[in-house]
Amino acid sequence: MSILKVDTINEKTTGNGVHIKGHIVQVVNSSVSGMVTVGSAGSLTYGDVHTATITPQFDTSKILLLSNYGYGDSSAAGGGGVTRYLRDGTVIATFNVQWMGANAGIGFYSTASHCYLDSPATTSQITYKLQATTQSSSDAFYYNANFTGHTSQEATLTMMEIAQ
Repeated sequence: MSILKVDTINEKTTGNGVHIKGHIVQVVNSSVSGMVTVGSAGSLTYGDVHTATITPQFDTSKILLLSNYGYGDSSAAGGGGVTRYLRDGTVIATFNVQWMGANAGIGFYSTASHCYLDSPATTSQITYKLQATTQSSSDAFYYNANFTGHTSQEATLTMMEIAQ
């Protein structure tokens, strides 16, 4: 049996990249710090809350999407919201964000994390979006809110290209 030990692996031809199955090819992180309000009385429409782009190096790669954010509701009665990932305008995953009642008069605030493994089959630039809406037409959904009320924290959307 032979053992191969190296300090560096370089491409033979510039632009081809080193393609090792299961390895992370690139990581793109996007963060936002402003709070976004979606939904309101009488409206259950989705709103864009976070957008980021990545250009895969290989058309066989998978993209692991990871998001982390604070969220809240305008009502102390409890309720919920729905978030979803889109790839170039097409819904690829949907998540329920539920909560119970909170402090009277100030609504509910917490954090959420989502992950999804996508297979885009392209080397063209991809735009991923996270959208949100409220589940109650009488409440608003606050994306990137924190426990001190209607102020923001940092929300992240991370995309990791994984070679296949």
